[in-house]
Amino acid sequence: MRSGAIALRFDGAVGELAVALDGSVRLRLAAGDALAPEPAEALGRPAWPLASIDARAHAGGEGEVAIACGAAENAPRIALRADPFEVRIETRDGAELATLVDARVGASGGGAIALATRPREHVFGLGEKSGAMDRRGRASVLRNQDPEIGLGADALYVSIPFALLHDVAARRARGVLLDATCASFVDAGARDPERIELACGFGALDVVVYPGPAPADVLRRFTAHVGRSALPPRWALGHHQSRWSYASQREVQALARAFRARGIPTDAIHLDIDHMRGYRVFTWNERRFPDPAAMTRELAAHGIRAVAITDPGVKVDEAFALFREGRERDYFLRDEGGGRFPLRVWPGDAALPDFGRADVRAWWARNHAPLLDVGVAGIWVDMNEPAGWKRDVRFGTGIPLLRPGGEADFARATQRALAGGEGDVPHESVRNAYGLSQARASRAALLDARPGERPFVLSRSGCQGVQRFAALWTGDSLSRWDDLRESVRMLLGLSVSGVAFCGADIGGFAGRATPELFARWMQIGALYPFARTHSMWGAGRQEPWSFGRRVETIARRALALRMQLLPYLSSLFHEAARSGAPVWRPLFFEFPDDGESVFCEDQVMIGPWLLAAPVLERGARERDVYLPPGVWLDWYDDARHVGPKRLRVAAPLDRIPLFLRGGAALPMQSAELSTGAPLREPLVVEVAPGADGQTVLYEDDGATEDGPVTRTRLRVRDRAAGRLRLEIARREGDFDVGERVVRVCFRGVGRPEAVRLGGEPVPRGHDVPSYRVDAGRVHVRLRDAGEVHAVEIEPAP
Repeated sequence: MRSGAIALRFDGAVGELAVALDGSVRLRLAAGDALAPEPAEALGRPAWPLASIDARAHAGGEGEVAIACGAAENAPRIALRADPFEVRIETRDGAELATLVDARVGASGGGAIALATRPREHVFGLGEKSGAMDRRGRASVLRNQDPEIGLGADALYVSIPFALLHDVAARRARGVLLDATCASFVDAGARDPERIELACGFGALDVVVYPGPAPADVLRRFTAHVGRSALPPRWALGHHQSRWSYASQREVQALARAFRARGIPTDAIHLDIDHMRGYRVFTWNERRFPDPAAMTRELAAHGIRAVAITDPGVKVDEAFALFREGRERDYFLRDEGGGRFPLRVWPGDAALPDFGRADVRAWWARNHAPLLDVGVAGIWVDMNEPAGWKRDVRFGTGIPLLRPGGEADFARATQRALAGGEGDVPHESVRNAYGLSQARASRAALLDARPGERPFVLSRSGCQGVQRFAALWTGDSLSRWDDLRESVRMLLGLSVSGVAFCGADIGGFAGRATPELFARWMQIGALYPFARTHSMWGAGRQEPWSFGRRVETIARRALALRMQLLPYLSSLFHEAARSGAPVWRPLFFEFPDDGESVFCEDQVMIGPWLLAAPVLERGARERDVYLPPGVWLDWYDDARHVGPKRLRVAAPLDRIPLFLRGGAALPMQSAELSTGAPLREPLVVEVAPGADGQTVLYEDDGATEDGPVTRTRLRVRDRAAGRLRLEIARREGDFDVGERVVRVCFRGVGRPEAVRLGGEPVPRGHDVPSYRVDAGRVHVRLRDAGEVHAVEIEPAP
């Protein structure tokens, strides 16, 4: 028995019950007489501290065992019964946290268990899922696959069998994870409204329950267990431009020059599969890309990075050193007979590395050198569900135009067990971890090549914990309004499943967006946590200027707003790395006691202070908006609204409805063309009246892994008689921000009687310090070297 865990024995089965220091409870069950080693280390998870626990006979129930966990947060109490099987978990105050019943384990692995629930309890999460955000009443399969193009399939590229349950009336949230790396099944009350059923086909039945009471508490505990989103480099927070494919070095360089000539912010250009020689991973097509180092140098001169795609499928070619090495070292997935598992991908016949093995990941990481040595800044991992098919039909292009054989028969594939050992296991038993493991190898490649520098890896596939290694995007969408709407719901679902850095292809991947659709997609896409425009060969171009001058202007303004919001976005990513709080948040995450917020799935809170209501319908020039409790200012004209409230707002083509929450101190900056450009205004604080509030501004160099960070607390005090005060606390931390001029913008306050800085009057004008009034907003400029400041507005009588 491990320290902090209790071993369980049943007739024909064994188990283990453990309680983490944060009060989370884990139950593992398996047939036979021993539990297999857990794969936490193989998945790269952080340590999960367990509490000391005490088991004793339960005084009130025959056949029950009571478990006391006084060392854990909330000191949960657990009663366990073997026949009929039941595990009841209560919090310290006696409130029910969870009841697990009807556990069954299969003789050859896997099993099922049910969590008691109430029909009024909403069910969110489950990773990358289309359809309604509330999964209540739906049965879902979670198996990573490359589906038909579009976001409508049930099983997609990312499987995270974690559900965030929220009961508004009871003011209680909780979470449950079926910690499986194989295909799993979650029935969220479809068959029985009083049960959530969890099942998997391989390995131990591994279930974790995470206490609340708030959704943020659940996410904090869940991400402490599986890992939190890694802090991205600042350049990766800018806009990315991609296409399948920018087919030559000359085209990529011309694209970078066009972005700068047109004054459109962007920070990265992605190179799809046509940069390779015959789709051989880690190679360059010397005819199309004769000097990639010169290309990346020119891009860098424009403040733009290159991101190159890698696929796991290694071309079967004895003249290809990567294949030859992998074959000689037995690094590839096998079939049932022990031979190399066959499949077809872009290069034709291909082999799949066994990324569950540490030695294979290290080998894969070393082979990134041809990309990284010439200045490629980030790695884009595609086709890593893994994807592949049985056979295909190709013409002169070499592209598989028909796939008559369907998906490769992955049920015949075998690989090494994630937790080590010499024996092979069915690939399907660990399939959902394949994409995470490849992303982990890619991150290691960047860290090895550039020690101390934050890596950027983008992955199409993953499972719980993938956020430690990569950002995610939602895969191959269609250029249609339905997929735009789905992108909002899917990114919110991923966000409350622990993935803070996520996005969807702006404009849609396949097909041709209309100018109106692209404009609307760019408006919300520029506010995605990860913002990338992407499109497919054979369809229309989707650079921002491809739809005419009006749409180009809309795109330029949308991306300029993203650049202005970078201090806020960067601070939100720091918060995600520290607490698991997502960057994109469903309304209920910020307003858990509001019964209307749980039903709102076409609006998003960007952090705690900014609400976006994107236009998702063709031809719409206004839309209904729900404002949760509190004071809200219209982003454009500072019109004041008090929620909860529904209102009809104007939404002309060049405007996305945005609202600033009362009490906000929103850190912003000037809009530049890249994240590395010198800032005309390094810090602007937008202050919204209507409530007290606090924001923490995190600042660092935007590049160093685990580098020094400085925190500045920004407090808003909305006082009686309309007096509004911003308090800037003393900087805390090791990063040297230096001295700068800060502009504080008080919104919606009108013409003041006086403005005071540290109790002293501030003159009107343009010096430092000074203030000016513009359209009902008061702009105060002050010099800041890290000391305490208090800026106060006294309203006119």
